[in-house]
Amino acid sequence: MNELSIEERHLEEADAHIRRAVQSIAEQEQIFLAVAENSRDRTEAHRLLAVMRQTLEQFHAHQRLIAERIHALTRDHRAPP
Repeated sequence: MNELSIEERHLEEADAHIRRAVQSIAEQEQIFLAVAENSRDRTEAHRLLAVMRQTLEQFHAHQRLIAERIHALTRDHRAPP
């Protein structure tokens, strides 16, 4: 497996992580709303949601790095000898 194929696989994995994170955040937001409706302490739910959003930001940053690497590898392969 060449380097480009490896990075493309990494990008697919990063995309999957982002999809799962978005789904998890949506689920946590629903939990947060349910906690708020029941007048329970929302502190921990809010903290968890904030950490999940920060993690999603990091997933996006990692995705961008992989995409940039793929772009560089693709550009290098097209460069004249």
